[in-house]
Amino acid sequence: MPRPQAKGWCPSTLRPMESGDGLIVRIKPPFGQLTQDQARQIAQAASQFGNGFIDVTSRANLQLRGITADTLPPLISHLEAAGLVNHSEAQDRLNIMFAPFAGSESLGRRCGRLLYEAAAHLPILPAKFGFAIDCGNARYLTAASADIRIEATNTGQLLVRCDGSDTGFISECEHLIDDIKEILAWYLKAQDPQSPPKRMARLLEAVPLPAKWQGHHPHKKKATLSLGARDDGFVIGVPFGQCEAQAFAQLAAHTKVIIMAPQRRLVIDGLPDDLTAFLTSDEDSRSQIETCPGKPSCASASFDTRALASTMAQSGALSPDISLHISGCTKGCAAPAPRDICIIGDENHYAIIENGCAWDDPSLTSLSLDGIIETVRTK
Repeated sequence: MPRPQAKGWCPSTLRPMESGDGLIVRIKPPFGQLTQDQARQIAQAASQFGNGFIDVTSRANLQLRGITADTLPPLISHLEAAGLVNHSEAQDRLNIMFAPFAGSESLGRRCGRLLYEAAAHLPILPAKFGFAIDCGNARYLTAASADIRIEATNTGQLLVRCDGSDTGFISECEHLIDDIKEILAWYLKAQDPQSPPKRMARLLEAVPLPAKWQGHHPHKKKATLSLGARDDGFVIGVPFGQCEAQAFAQLAAHTKVIIMAPQRRLVIDGLPDDLTAFLTSDEDSRSQIETCPGKPSCASASFDTRALASTMAQSGALSPDISLHISGCTKGCAAPAPRDICIIGDENHYAIIENGCAWDDPSLTSLSLDGIIETVRTK
């Protein structure tokens, strides 16, 4: 079945969105990184102005929830003092995801600076439209949600690729913004004015991409970010995309910088004594489960998704090679691509979709909790 239309919009810092538990304020760390002090200030803000939790999104942003009309103004002032508010509405709207480990003078950083500086000169885009900057010797963001991918070729040339196309075209930093403006003008003109705007990959299913923007392949090497120790630090995960502000503050106290990474992962240079609130090994079954905030945080959700996710992780039913998506409704916000198993609410019971998305037709319906666990155990 077609994917249901999402309600509301993608929140930002200046344009929060109402949800079941109050306003959601999204923080987009500049260049995908937080200083130690910025991380401390976010933890303090979550406790002082929100519900005491911090969400880590699939696009490597942070969200504070439970904000009210009264706490929003002091929250914005607090974040502004920490250097986390950009009063340019154009930059506030801009969605950019950065590959981890890019140096301050790397090709990716230079491209990011150009995009930030050009934000006011870009057309207004659909709220979910995003850029992935992935210019290293291996690509980390191939599975990340994006519409325009800024990458590199095997020989280090700058490549611009529209999501949904296997190939892109060679550009240069001096021409990057003009090239992107041309693509965006085509993208907006190619939309059906009678329908909600499509993301780039969906648009290319219906409209052919001009040949001049194809023909060159990005770097062949792809990289994954395994949980655990690295030569230059540690990679930890945020189970089910949420942690308590206190745990985030303890994390900030032991690292000089937090790098936001794909799959709701964080790269840090020091470890607190207590890491029980985070994922530290790929063998932790919680790392296989993606879930939306669920009830009561989201008014569209029919059940407490994170509680079910915890139950599934503790049940031992999930084999190591199975991906699981738990969705509070059929919009499937947490996982827009198919997963091995998707669980959705079915009134007072559950339904399972195999090898699909939350909006697809269920394989099994009206299952109890025990039925869900037993079904997953047999996969």
